[in-house]
Amino acid sequence: MSHWGRKVYPSWPSRHPVWTISAFFGAIIFFLLALAMQYARSWSFVERFYLPVFAKTWVHGFFPKAQTRYSLINGVTAKGVERLALAGEVEGARDAQGQPVYVLTEQGRRNGLARLAWSTGLFTDRRLHEFLAHWIYQDQSVWNYIERPAYAAVGVFVLLLFFALPRDRARWLVRKHGRRLRGPELVTTAEFNSRHPADGLAFVNEERSLMDRLVIREQPLLLERVRPLHDSGPVSSDSDFT
Repeated sequence: MSHWGRKVYPSWPSRHPVWTISAFFGAIIFFLLALAMQYARSWSFVERFYLPVFAKTWVHGFFPKAQTRYSLINGVTAKGVERLALAGEVEGARDAQGQPVYVLTEQGRRNGLARLAWSTGLFTDRRLHEFLAHWIYQDQSVWNYIERPAYAAVGVFVLLLFFALPRDRARWLVRKHGRRLRGPELVTTAEFNSRHPADGLAFVNEERSLMDRLVIREQPLLLERVRPLHDSGPVSSDSDFT
């Protein structure tokens, strides 16, 4: 494509390793998607329910005497004893009007609970955070929750590097040596034969690498064997052709 009689060439490559950077951000996106899938499929209802409270109490916990009002879901036994409803004992549902409600599960009934009740009050953030960490999150650290998605993202990043690094190297070579726009180009015999299929004559590639032997095959046509430059002997008319 031209503009005002001038030929427009492709833009000059950036000095930044754009393919490697893209692979890095691709791995981050994969990590976030894997984390979201684990949250939706593996986390129990109470783990998801108390996550905002758990995060808030962690922030407020930097102030030892900080207190905040929270609402917790308690399970009530047949004798009227209340305790915090644990994983598997409560789940979310919707009533006839479509409003979210919380119902006791069969597991909760087997654990001796008869109904659910809200417990609203003023709690010390640091103590409540430690309480939820033990009873709801089983004293697991943040790394325990993100370990599998993190390792999977590292694997994806390494896999993407196999595609990104050769392309970034090619861009670096263009910046270092320039881009051929016109004129002759120095290529190997195998590259020449693959780009220009012979219609009767072709160069014989007698010193092929392993990649040439696996990927590029010789042309099954009439081939002309070219003598090395240091061979000053005469060329016969028939014996040097196969």
